[in-house]
Amino acid sequence: MDMNSFIDLFVIIAGMYVIYHTIVMYRTGEIRQNGLISKGIDLRKAPDPAGYIKVMTPWNLFVGTAVMICGAVSMYTSRVGKWQALQSISIMAVLALIICYAAIAIYAQKKYLQKRN
Repeated sequence: MDMNSFIDLFVIIAGMYVIYHTIVMYRTGEIRQNGLISKGIDLRKAPDPAGYIKVMTPWNLFVGTAVMICGAVSMYTSRVGKWQALQSISIMAVLALIICYAAIAIYAQKKYLQKRN
């Protein structure tokens, strides 16, 4: 296994973790502090955790699935040795997804989980 395949496998596992965490969050109605939440947020004082779960569940599922697909495409093209442009596009897509997801998650955390003054 070369380094690219290892990184692609890590990306796939990260996507699976996001999906797993989302399913647990949705089913239990509880947000885990060690999950996809910033460290500075006190969930015991969160004004609307249910609103956060409702807003972030589709985003988490979309991003987790898209990251897994991009990781699988990158791993496949790395193994086959063809379509290197597709591999580059896949890597850039993961980067863009993470940046957009981070912005959405920070906005949702501020709106639903941080105490308003």
